[in-house]
Amino acid sequence: MILKSEALAKKYAQALMNLYQDLLDDRCYQSLLVLEAFFKKHKYVCVYLDIPTISDEFKELMLKKILETLNICKTIVRLIKPLLKHRRIEMIYDIVCQVIRLYRIRKNMLLFEVTTSHHLTDQEQQEVIVQLEKIPEVKKVEVTFLVDSELVCGIKIKGETLMWESSIAQHLENVKRSVLRRVRLW
Repeated sequence: MILKSEALAKKYAQALMNLYQDLLDDRCYQSLLVLEAFFKKHKYVCVYLDIPTISDEFKELMLKKILETLNICKTIVRLIKPLLKHRRIEMIYDIVCQVIRLYRIRKNMLLFEVTTSHHLTDQEQQEVIVQLEKIPEVKKVEVTFLVDSELVCGIKIKGETLMWESSIAQHLENVKRSVLRRVRLW
């Protein structure tokens, strides 16, 4: 059931992107990010939207208040109306996530999560961003910096299609694999 729901969310997102592609700009993208964060934090809203005994009119009114409060752009509001009409509003979070993913692909944007063993200075963060922007065919890079105290003296960079690590733990793991390979050869 989850795979079917995910596939349906992807189809809705693709259809909405095709329909409104000329209207989606950076402000709409920022609105999508705000909406994604809201639904991620308030998961009960999606559960509420899935209750069949609650009228569609009440759901629409509630969503209208949420969208106004979050100052969501009009284009994104238009994206949501077909979901209400086709009784798929409970999928709003999944569809918003898929629209964000498709928007990033269309704009050649890559999202990276950079995890380090300590806080990076602004200059160090900028150096990481500059290196990531050197990836071919990438127009824009969005980077989230995290600190993991369990990471011993190193850095991990994770994207949708890229995973890179340079840490003492990773180097020790490489040494361990090398030793095990040599022992097996004896």
